[in-house]
Amino acid sequence: MHDAEYSFTTITSDVYHNCGTGVVAEAMAGTLDQPVYLYVITAWPTSAIYPFSIPFPAHYAVHGLDTFAFFRHWSVYFTEPPQERDEEFADVFVDNMKSFIFTGHPATEWQPYPAITAIINDTLNISPGKYENERCTFWMDNDFFQYSVMN
Repeated sequence: MHDAEYSFTTITSDVYHNCGTGVVAEAMAGTLDQPVYLYVITAWPTSAIYPFSIPFPAHYAVHGLDTFAFFRHWSVYFTEPPQERDEEFADVFVDNMKSFIFTGHPATEWQPYPAITAIINDTLNISPGKYENERCTFWMDNDFFQYSVMN
């Protein structure tokens, strides 16, 4: 059983980012001649963080954690020094992004969307198809796409 913060984080992550990004990725994959790669960060920071001036500490995966990891901006957001698990997450993420930048493909067996969604924490897991398809279908079928923020 999870707490209220976890439930709130899951709902806002789904509505604001994960599900809407999946809709856009699917449209891009069906339109573009180039492959589209989609990932979802499920890493939890080892200490509470204060992302984007949010006035309360976040304990679960949050939007932007990939950026913090890529640039290793731990001290700006973390309340304590990063632990080995944080560094492992950053290594997995950075290795795949660097490979994508230099070769056009991630470093792992990660295949283009919609066949695969990469789930990234301190390892990279391959998830067939769409991420949390049942939850996202619910949100999108109930007109929550308008609240999505994609970047």
